[in-house]
Amino acid sequence: MSEVDEQAADENDGTGAEAGADGTAPDEDIPEALEAVRQLYAQAPHLWARSVNMMRDATVSGDMVGGNKNVGLHLHGAVAAQHVVGPVPPRERRSIARAFAASRRYDEALERLERDRVLVLRGAPESGRRTAGLRLLHQVCGERRPVVCVDPAADVATLTGLLRAGHGHLQCDPLNVRGELTDVHLHAAGDRLRALGEGYLVITVDAGTVVDGAEPVEWEAPGAEDVIRAHLRPPSGAASGAGLGSGAELLALEEVRSFLSGQPTPREAAGFAQLLAMYGRQEADVEQLAHYGRAARRTTLEQWFSPGEGQLREQAFLLALAVFDGFGYPLISESGDVLYRMLRQVEAPDAVSGVEVFGTSRAARMKAARAYEPVLEADRWGAPKAAGLAFQDAEMWSAVLAHVWMEHPVVRPPMVQWLRGLGRSGRGEVRVRAAVAVGTLACQDFAEVFEHFLAPWSEAEKLTVRQLGAWALVAAVEGGAGVAVHRMLREWCRSGSYRRRWTAIRAHAVLGNRAPGAAMHDLGAVADRGVDTDTPLARAIVQTVETLLVGGSSAAVLVELADWLSSDTRKDLALAAFLRAIAHVDEVSADGLVLSSWLSAPSEDPRLRRALVALWRRALGHRETQRAALRALGWWVRAAKTSPEEERALAELLPALAGTEMERGRLDHLLRKTVDGESRTLPVAQRLQAALQSPAAASMPFVSSRVKESKKW
Repeated sequence: MSEVDEQAADENDGTGAEAGADGTAPDEDIPEALEAVRQLYAQAPHLWARSVNMMRDATVSGDMVGGNKNVGLHLHGAVAAQHVVGPVPPRERRSIARAFAASRRYDEALERLERDRVLVLRGAPESGRRTAGLRLLHQVCGERRPVVCVDPAADVATLTGLLRAGHGHLQCDPLNVRGELTDVHLHAAGDRLRALGEGYLVITVDAGTVVDGAEPVEWEAPGAEDVIRAHLRPPSGAASGAGLGSGAELLALEEVRSFLSGQPTPREAAGFAQLLAMYGRQEADVEQLAHYGRAARRTTLEQWFSPGEGQLREQAFLLALAVFDGFGYPLISESGDVLYRMLRQVEAPDAVSGVEVFGTSRAARMKAARAYEPVLEADRWGAPKAAGLAFQDAEMWSAVLAHVWMEHPVVRPPMVQWLRGLGRSGRGEVRVRAAVAVGTLACQDFAEVFEHFLAPWSEAEKLTVRQLGAWALVAAVEGGAGVAVHRMLREWCRSGSYRRRWTAIRAHAVLGNRAPGAAMHDLGAVADRGVDTDTPLARAIVQTVETLLVGGSSAAVLVELADWLSSDTRKDLALAAFLRAIAHVDEVSADGLVLSSWLSAPSEDPRLRRALVALWRRALGHRETQRAALRALGWWVRAAKTSPEEERALAELLPALAGTEMERGRLDHLLRKTVDGESRTLPVAQRLQAALQSPAAASMPFVSSRVKESKKW
């Protein structure tokens, strides 16, 4: 099929009223990009809790003496300037400063950073290099100076322009390095920081990255025992009492020594320290300590999946639990029995593949799987959901999938068939979990999983199947396969088929919040190849940009989007996405609204002011978008009646939108027509009219409102 035929077929996607012959949900049910993101977050919370990338950004605080560990996963984050992800929260900085375990290379790294202003930390995955970078920047910057994370999609050539005076900058694993960093750009960054007077930059890269002409510090992971000891250390100023003594006693426990013998990573050690602190407070027992960690997990997996009479059904149940960790027991059990029949056909092809009606009890299965019953919310009709089941060890679900896939290849054919069947389910939550399982397997064996799942899903005719591919790619990134996935997305957007471009775009709806620069460049590359309006591809671009604009890296997207206005191939898509984004408001009361959180742009960056003004003026001045833009602006005015901060923001924005008398008259008319139930102009609109007519208002620096955090995700 040619690309023209392929696009024509795609334009008909979603028009059929009936499900396909394979049982796939009809494509008119394909969720929009924002809804697909919400589904993934809602139906796969276990993915975010254990993923490498997400846990790197988690804040862990508390200790044996001072309280519980609080793990905060910041899905939104502070809105920042173009390419800058945002400031590192002070709480995270303080937590790292208190519980950091230094390796023998730390002092050398600190000396080099203070001397050169720029430092490259090169180390193996999960060696704690990001945490080390933050600790170094916190030490050289002190409590008062901010530390910011730079978008990993910002290449080293443009990095210099992103540096700020008096800031510490951290860029983790740049996406555009492609295996090499050059001294030219590193020296330029150092010169820029010295010219600014104050500031530091730390770049972390993988152990295999070539650093040309500059000498990186080879970061070595601290010892696991040192990490545990640091996390058990009482906070400064806390009562000492039995704190340190209790810490020494805890470290001497047999279960702790057993855990340390498995050579855990710093991240695993930090998690174990959390459990150990709970044990010290008598909130956990010895059995939980014994079952934690990679070594114990490996032993458990070998026991679970060893040959034995009558075990196959329970082994299939464990695989189903790994896929549906946290879901209701009936779904897990039924899915496990479907897989059991498939496995039985491999093990005994001539045998009857029935199942015992009254088999192992739920309680016995829960005990054998070391699972517990999580509290489930009510369903969408308000009825209580069936009791759920989840592994006590949050890492076990992914470990089960990886173990079976890698250690028992004979299981692969039925497992592929089973997961494909789950992907065809009419239930959205089942399809999400199938995709997440596939993405998790891709972290272990990318080429094989690509052949069985990612390739056919990304090339499927039906949009619902392609969405599976997008979700799976996100899961693969969260599991640690980010470099491979981002390179593949870049290739698909520039030279891939029409269908793979759609899949890549939908994946960027999630991934773009962490790497907005890479996402916008990829989306722009698709647009530049030519996209007809009102096609699945055009809708995918518009909806994905809309999703990024209401997400955590919206300011970077906003600046990029304003640049699209000068491109014939991108400008219509930019306006369509902007109009959808500005229509997002959150209900907070019967008569009050707040503006979308993406408006909280930093006032010190003039690029954000220019971008927002340019997009608004174009939307208000374009004949085809003017009515929708005025309607959205009217919502904003009404939202400001209950928020002085939002009113102030609009009072600063509106004069900037009145570059001509025609524009000023249009805005004045809108404000006069913003009335209450008795057709009287709202007081807030009257005050904004005065601000619009004020000669001094146009020269005021635009400061957007500090609004409530978006609850959309």
